[in-house]
Amino acid sequence: MKESLLYQVRMSAIRKTKLICVTYKNEYSADKDSHRDLMIGVENGVVGCGSIGLNSCKEGDYVVINATKDKVKHVVIGRLTERLDSCDKWKQEGGLAWPYNFKYKQVTEIFQVDDELNEELKQFCETNKLKKNNLFNSRFCSNKLQLVVDMLIEKYSI
Repeated sequence: MKESLLYQVRMSAIRKTKLICVTYKNEYSADKDSHRDLMIGVENGVVGCGSIGLNSCKEGDYVVINATKDKVKHVVIGRLTERLDSCDKWKQEGGLAWPYNFKYKQVTEIFQVDDELNEELKQFCETNKLKKNNLFNSRFCSNKLQLVVDMLIEKYSI
C-alpha cells in the first residue's frame, strides 16, 4: 500500500506535456488573411488566440499552429516558452488582440499539407488508430495525437 501511494505521489508530481492546436481563420485575421496571422506569429515568436485551451497551457507544451491559404494548409509546430499578459502584434497589422498569448520556440519549418503529406498522415493515423482530422482541429486536438506531432517534428525539424 505504501509503495502504491509513493508511486502515485511521484507520478502526480510529473506534469505531462500538453498538445494544443491553434487555427487562424480569415474572418478574424489581419487583412482577413489567416496565413498572415501565422506569419506574424512566426516572425515574432508568438502565438495568440481566443481559445481558453491555450490559456490552460504551460511552458514546454507543444503548439501546432495552422492556417489555410489558397486551399492549402500551412503549419508550424513550436514549444511554448513564456506566457504573455498581452500581445498586440496582430492588432497592429489589422487583426485582433488575442486574449491568450505565449512566446514560443519554433521546432519545425513552416510546412504545407499537400496531397503527399495528407496521404502519409492518413496512413500513419490508420496504423496507429488515430483520427487524422483531429490533428489540426483546435477543438479536437489532444495528447492522443502526440505520435503524429513527433513524426512531423522529425520530418520538418529546423
